Amino acid sequence: MKVLFSKTGSDGNSTVIESDSGNLVMIDCGVKPDKVNKSVRYRVSEIVGCLCSHNHSDHSEFHKAITAMSIPIYAPDTEPLTGDSTAFQKRYYKTVEHGKTIALKGRTSGKTEFLAVPFRLIHCNAQDGSDCPCVGYLISEPQRDGDKLLIATDT
Repeated sequence: MKVLFSKTGSDGNSTVIESDSGNLVMIDCGVKPDKVNKSVRYRVSEIVGCLCSHNHSDHSEFHKAITAMSIPIYAPDTEPLTGDSTAFQKRYYKTVEHGKTIALKGRTSGKTEFLAVPFRLIHCNAQDGSDCPCVGYLISEPQRDGDKLLIATDT
């Protein structure tokens, strides 16, 4: 696995990881997709999923643009992003469960390219200090023994 793009900060967060077979997974969607697309050599169509850590805008602002490209979003709480439960939302917004492995399949191969295990992080809302559902991810490639990447933001 290698990191192709990473931007962190209060004005936007996103990281794109490439598997050995060339598939991409995005972590957080708080950066304009055009900027991400340019940084990954115009291969945004190869992104198999977006693993969102939490719903603060600097991590999720561009969720609608991502799902419009048929890229599913996995997040600890998808209801604030969708506002309803239409068939579209159910297809492209997936609520993750702590410890339950997510298998991300390649768009053309149909094979599992990434395995991601969400785990609970502690984070709060700035306005009132209330708990904000937030996760990190342990990401691995099933074809590669031992290659793992741990992502933990805003904790």
